Parts: sequence; structure tokens; C-alpha cells
Amino acid sequence: MKTSLCFIAAAMMFGTAQAADIEELKNAYSESAFEDADANWRRLTANRIDECSRYGKNRKLRVDVLVDAYNSIGAGLDAGNDEAAMKSAKQLSRAINANDRFEECWDSIARRQGVSREFREMIKGMNGDA
Repeated sequence: MKTSLCFIAAAMMFGTAQAADIEELKNAYSESAFEDADANWRRLTANRIDECSRYGKNRKLRVDVLVDAYNSIGAGLDAGNDEAAMKSAKQLSRAINANDRFEECWDSIARRQGVSREFREMIKGMNGDA
């Protein structure tokens, strides 16, 4: 009986913490940040900022990975799917923290597109399973 009560209490605390996290995410996310990030913008950004250029054997653009992950957060928020939004925030955090080049790319594009430093700090530690 005590074990089940502890489990229920822990689940309630986790739910409350997650609700606080999603509210922070909603407040920090800017829908307009990458609204102009079409294929041309991304190509020009990758050419202008070396850290945002292609990587790996599939030659994906770092800027694509970062912008797509950021926009995925918005898609989850717009759909009212808090779980998807948090999962996307964790994916973006992992991408930013993958290596120095991803982090430098993010810092460059986020600053230019008006993403707050608070947003970056908020998701910085979100590296859990997504």
C-alpha cells in the first residue's frame, strides 16, 4: 500500500514538473523565429556560416537539422501535443550539444532570428530519452 502511494505521489510530482516545463517552453518558443527559413535561406546560411554547412556521409546541412527540430517544437505546441513538443525540445537540445559546430551554428542562427538566450538555456539540459 505504501509503495503504491509513493508511486502515485511521484507520478503527480513528475506531472507537475512536466507541466511547468511545458509552460516555460510555450513562453520561450517564438513562432516567427524561423518563418523565413525556406530552402534558399538555409542554403545561403550554410554557405555564409561554415558551422551550418554539410556534415556526415549523407551530407545533411546542420542548419536543416536545427531549424527542423525547432519548428517541430512549434508543431507540437500548435497541435496541443505537449509530449511531442517536449520530445522535439529534447531532440533540439541533443543536436545543439552534439558538437561545437552544431552549437556554433545554433548560436549564430538563433541570435539572427530572434530566439532568446533564455530558450537556449531552458532546453540546454534536456538530453533525456525522446
